[in-house]
Amino acid sequence: MSLRVAIEGIDSCGKATQAKLLAEWLDAALFTFPDYDTPAGNLIHQHLREEWWCANSLDDDYNRADSIDPMVFQALQTVNRFERLREIKNVHHERAIVFDRYTASGMVYGGLDGVDQNWIAHINMYLPPADFQILIDIPVEESFKRRPERRDRIEIDREYLERIRLAYLTFFESQKHSAAVIKWHIIDGVGTVAEVQK
Repeated sequence: MSLRVAIEGIDSCGKATQAKLLAEWLDAALFTFPDYDTPAGNLIHQHLREEWWCANSLDDDYNRADSIDPMVFQALQTVNRFERLREIKNVHHERAIVFDRYTASGMVYGGLDGVDQNWIAHINMYLPPADFQILIDIPVEESFKRRPERRDRIEIDREYLERIRLAYLTFFESQKHSAAVIKWHIIDGVGTVAEVQK
């Protein structure tokens, strides 16, 4: 069995760059989520561009789209990971794996949207866990400086990104003290690519 490393963080923190560099350094396979090349990934992409929104449910407690929609969105994110599960399992026997976003992002984004975290953990429990979870932390102001053009409904919302950053930091700090097997690390992402990589 080989190593699995997941890299997390807010938009423009350097996840994609550092995941690629780490995969090259480890001679590892790289998986990026959301993976927009799959059926579920395509739906996620459309949702982020606000091309669809979930209809309400039959339950009166979920009579507004913004109540049920986060659950549907997190379910799609999980399905998106399962779409690559066979490849992940096949590769894992031969090489290390680096994930550019993985299950921790579901806990953070879903939790922030009011989705029960036990439910999120449950629907992700059959995915192989990462051995190392790395959060690349940057201020939201730095994110906007790095990418002034914003691409989707999450990226354009500065206040929401602030909440995501805080939720990531809180989640990682709590896991650092409670998880015995998975290692959780917070990395300062403000610096050159080489500095962050080191």
